[in-house]
Amino acid sequence: MHRFLRAAGFPDFMTEKTIYDFLEREVTVPANFYSEVNIDPETKVSEYRLMLAENIGVAAALLRTGKRPPILQYYHPFFETFEETSVAPCTIERHTQEETFSGLIEDYSPGISLIFYMINSLDYRKKLATGADPLKAYTGTYLAAFANEGKVLLPIAKKEQDVIADIEARKERRRLQEAALAGDEDAGLKLDNEQVFLFDQINERMHSEDLYTLVDQTFIPWGVECDQYSVVGEITSVEETVNGYSGIPLWLLGVESNDVRFRVCMRKQDLLGVPVAGRRIKCGIWLHGHVNLET
Repeated sequence: MHRFLRAAGFPDFMTEKTIYDFLEREVTVPANFYSEVNIDPETKVSEYRLMLAENIGVAAALLRTGKRPPILQYYHPFFETFEETSVAPCTIERHTQEETFSGLIEDYSPGISLIFYMINSLDYRKKLATGADPLKAYTGTYLAAFANEGKVLLPIAKKEQDVIADIEARKERRRLQEAALAGDEDAGLKLDNEQVFLFDQINERMHSEDLYTLVDQTFIPWGVECDQYSVVGEITSVEETVNGYSGIPLWLLGVESNDVRFRVCMRKQDLLGVPVAGRRIKCGIWLHGHVNLET
């Protein structure tokens, strides 16, 4: 069962049978047909999408081979967003067992390579079938996330000069990261020394201060799956919507963390605190996104 169906407003799917019955009855029906791709002359994958709210839905794909009954290939909730997150180079890799793909953005802003689940895999697969390189038409990535729980944190009080200093420090860190990846050993050494200094500073202050007054934002891998992250970021926008199928209210939050901008969807009752632009949010997310392959 996909763990983040809950975040899309489905908390009551407790067994595989309930979700499979839902997919068969409500999602994989002709009215919800979305896209299709031929894997070989006798095999094709058909994707269906049930919309739950504007830009939020559940996708499921059936694998059809010859005259055999169709097999459920994959399913997942999705949150489409049209706010571009990054134009940094993107690499796409196929998952081992399914006709799905992950994207990897080599963006220096968060200090890590961003790995995400690609929600327009069939678009990529169709272009591959023509023999063309789909990434030649790549123009950017649009990232969104689901969170099953979260907590609102107050912002850290900063003076104007502190904000300016933080911006300059991030620019310098990004420059050093780019140089280190290009083979500059001195840049790599400076980054290592900076990390040691920050760690020692935080470790010393933790004896008298709360952790989240020391750490403003974080964007780090979470758990064993490569497209999930633990995030502390600034809330930049707040919207409300409702899952039209279950009637459950949802938060749609704009978030910025370590210069990465994305949107988060979660059930209202799973967020502790009142979200307001300027406050922060702490949550674990499943990151997914749309890779734009149209010039």
